[in-house]
Amino acid sequence: MSILKPIKVAIADDHPLFLKGFAGLIAENPRYKIAFTVSDGIHLTKAIEQHKPDVLFMDVRMPILDGIKATKLILSLYPEIKIIGLSMDEQTDFVEGMLHAGAVGYIGKDSEVEEITQAIEDVYNDGFHFNKIVTPRLLEKLGIKYNIKREPKIQINLTSREFEVLMLMCMDKSTKQIAVKLNISEPTVGKHRENMHRKTGTHTSNGLVSFAYKNGIIKTNK
Repeated sequence: MSILKPIKVAIADDHPLFLKGFAGLIAENPRYKIAFTVSDGIHLTKAIEQHKPDVLFMDVRMPILDGIKATKLILSLYPEIKIIGLSMDEQTDFVEGMLHAGAVGYIGKDSEVEEITQAIEDVYNDGFHFNKIVTPRLLEKLGIKYNIKREPKIQINLTSREFEVLMLMCMDKSTKQIAVKLNISEPTVGKHRENMHRKTGTHTSNGLVSFAYKNGIIKTNK
């Protein structure tokens, strides 16, 4: 039986108490290894060069070099690193700035440990994870306003019903709302969603929606 290689996680945040506590939560899970922690963007490049993390949590507001500028710099040097924006402030300007800079995820500092670990798994496996503030409409806006480069389009064979469910998911509809709209049961909606996860290799609804936009399955209205 093969043992999974630990995911190396790094954290950049200028609040020592938060940094220690956040790192401690992650380190409790043997699936993850804390590669390093830093308190500003200046020391980040050197630490990454030495430790090469898989996932980096990046505080949006840091002294000297803020999270948005640091994200652009890090990804220009190490494009393989998955960066997740981290902030108490969920203003859309900060969210847009981080995603435009190349972050593939965004969560609040008050997130429960379950969301933190889910974010790590999502970006490591799927490439993206967003909390509730990063709605499909915001992703669509980013795709139009900033002309985000899309990954090569992947041919996914969805049934007509799966496509209908996916379109409604991209409109931020709940399972119940989708069931009512399509006149099907909620378990049936769940089954269609499970099938789409299997076909796309995603694990969460946010991951599925993001996959749909990134690969042109759902097209934005320009």
